[in-house]
Amino acid sequence: LEGDIKQEGQTQQTISGEINKLTGEINKTSAEISKKNTLITNIKGEIRTKENTLQDLNDKLRREKESLEKILRKRYELGDATLFEVILSNRRFSDFYEDAPAFSYVQSSLSDSFEYIGNLKSEIFGEKTSLEKKREAENNAKYSLGLAKNKIESQKKDKNTALSVSQSKEAG
Repeated sequence: LEGDIKQEGQTQQTISGEINKLTGEINKTSAEISKKNTLITNIKGEIRTKENTLQDLNDKLRREKESLEKILRKRYELGDATLFEVILSNRRFSDFYEDAPAFSYVQSSLSDSFEYIGNLKSEIFGEKTSLEKKREAENNAKYSLGLAKNKIESQKKDKNTALSVSQSKEAG
């Protein structure tokens, strides 16, 4: 009888130890879940920022294209008349020299606009790539969070089972 009581006491200690161990694991996993939730929240904030930046860049691109259209219209209005064409068209020679600075400005504006559009497109591509990486990181964090939640549920079941065994041994 004394041996049975001693063995019963050791079994209870083993079960108590298991329960304490499972409680520690549950707390650790809960902390991991909390960290992952914070990470996901931060990533979502970064994604919103990237989306806003991307929208701003697309707006700039749209405005620059509208400006480019105006510049092209002005260039068309000025025409591509050369000195020889001015002489042949019976236009006054002074008209050609009056239009030359405006034409030069339009040509320079065209060049600047094309360069700016190229830079914007490059920046937009970079932002889109960065956004995709952030979304991928968010998905990975969510997947990891799901695994952690499954782990904690399993640990809770094991703890409840150990508690049930302990309580039935005490009652019996």
